[in-house]
Amino acid sequence: MRTFLTISLISLVLFYACGKDSYESWPVLTLKEINGTHVVNGGYTQIVIEFTDGDADVSRGKMIYYRERTNIRPIPNPENNDKEDLVIGTIPEFPDRKKGEILIQIPYADLDEDPNDSDTMFFKIVIEDRAGNQSDTLITPVVIAVHQ
Repeated sequence: MRTFLTISLISLVLFYACGKDSYESWPVLTLKEINGTHVVNGGYTQIVIEFTDGDADVSRGKMIYYRERTNIRPIPNPENNDKEDLVIGTIPEFPDRKKGEILIQIPYADLDEDPNDSDTMFFKIVIEDRAGNQSDTLITPVVIAVHQ
């Protein structure tokens, strides 16, 4: 009986120790908001990502996003129209915290590759904290740069 009680108490402590304030040491991403799926000339796509990180060292880490174009037709005249698909940048400095948001704004000019048609794409987003721990890959809904 005493062994059973000890095991029960240990299980109870572990259960409470793994509560909602316990985060992984690598960043975990969730999509909080995207401002729309259709972007017109002069507009932008705004993606808000929520992160959690047990080490609280996301500030000044890396943010990587890759644009996956899904149009069937290739980009006409790619040497003049092709835009950068892979973007690697530094996350701005902010006070260390275990949970927060990152805002990504991508202007229409960086989305529009086909001068004759709308461009359809989605983004794969990863962050890396200062310790080098990489997050899971967040995949956005499809975004369309509307040709006008």
